Amino acid sequence: MKTNEHDARIRRVEMNDAPEITELAHQLGYPTSVESMLRRLQVILNNPGQIIFTVDIPEKKTAGYIHAMRHVSLEHDPCVEVGGLVINQVYRKKGLGKLLLSAAEKWAKDIGCRQIRLHSNVIREESHRFYEVMGYTITKSQYQFVKTLDRE
Repeated sequence: MKTNEHDARIRRVEMNDAPEITELAHQLGYPTSVESMLRRLQVILNNPGQIIFTVDIPEKKTAGYIHAMRHVSLEHDPCVEVGGLVINQVYRKKGLGKLLLSAAEKWAKDIGCRQIRLHSNVIREESHRFYEVMGYTITKSQYQFVKTLDRE
């Protein structure tokens, strides 16, 4: 595979990208159906405070994506939070993640945010090294709590 960042093109995701996005989400550890992904994409694409960029390469239409969203809280100024970043395992270490992260950073600046945040599972040590090379610093460790609510 000779693909690198010079062969790539960044663009905004479209609804017809759902099958590729679904496969990439599965590689990230979040399996879902194309139908569920279509429902999620519909909501995100209609929300101006969220964006998804894909990276396209000649050999495969969609080699990766990044999902970013504007986050407003009482504790800090508005920022952009990365919801997910994944490159197809076949195309990793070719500069494609850097392109996607840079696109999200530019979008953050364009919407007036001066900070971008992300969460990364503690087991993703390779990802941590990537983020540090990109200028990100670890600011805290925390637990995530989840409760599934019954439908009434």
